[in-house]
Amino acid sequence: MKDHIMHPTAIAAGTLCVLFFSTLTRSTLGFGDALVAMPFLVMLLGMQTATPLVALVSTLISLIILVRNWRLVDFRMIWRFIVAAACGVPVGLFYLTRVPEPIMQMLLGLLLIGFSLYNLRRPSHVRMRVPPQAAYAFGFAAGALGGAYNTVGPMLVMYGYLRGWPPEQFRATLQSCFFPAYGSIVIGHGLAGLITPQILQYFVLSLPLICLAIYLGGRFHTSIPQAQFTCYVNVALLLIGVFLCVRAYASPANAHIHAGHRTAQSAIPSAVSPNRAQCSSTACTLGA
Repeated sequence: MKDHIMHPTAIAAGTLCVLFFSTLTRSTLGFGDALVAMPFLVMLLGMQTATPLVALVSTLISLIILVRNWRLVDFRMIWRFIVAAACGVPVGLFYLTRVPEPIMQMLLGLLLIGFSLYNLRRPSHVRMRVPPQAAYAFGFAAGALGGAYNTVGPMLVMYGYLRGWPPEQFRATLQSCFFPAYGSIVIGHGLAGLITPQILQYFVLSLPLICLAIYLGGRFHTSIPQAQFTCYVNVALLLIGVFLCVRAYASPANAHIHAGHRTAQSAIPSAVSPNRAQCSSTACTLGA
């Protein structure tokens, strides 16, 4: 919605409410805040304001949870994942200009939908587990997706689920990867001049609600039984997969592919490129 349609006070109140509930989701599950925040904040503030704001909030959430729970982090997994991800980034950069982003978003969305539906429907006595060495494969895939489309989170969440981490370790270990990812996004936005005084104002105003949501989410997190927690994780992955598929189908680039007009082909890059950085960083945040 545009500022001239809604009163600035209503926009600010709506923004704070969205940030509270998205932070509550992240603090409870360890990820998924952008799934809650981005659709509403884009309507309230627009993409150029919503994306840096969510990145700032996500960085703060990761830092607070990580500082409070660093002893639960699986550091042996983290170094494997990060090293493999670093090797995968050049591969992703290679395919960045060769595979359209909507196609990759659609494939990733379908993968998440299939993965989550299988886990939601499988018998409880059937266990899916992967060895610690699988961190190399998942990390490489995450690096490739990150290098091409800044979408790192889903691979890490899937690996943590397949490792059978208890909820506390799952939540803490995710933040050890998300914090540097979000931090780099914030730095990039800052260098690009995208973090405006308005964004900083919303961020400062939201701090009390963010801290309250992190506290409440931590309480909710410790009260969720393991079986119920894994169900929530799969539902969140399912929603992220659906969101990615819908966004891929509705993207301007995808509409251009279906239209097949060469005149549009020359116009689309100039129309889309200013928003590509915001959309890509949104994908990274969404993957969390």
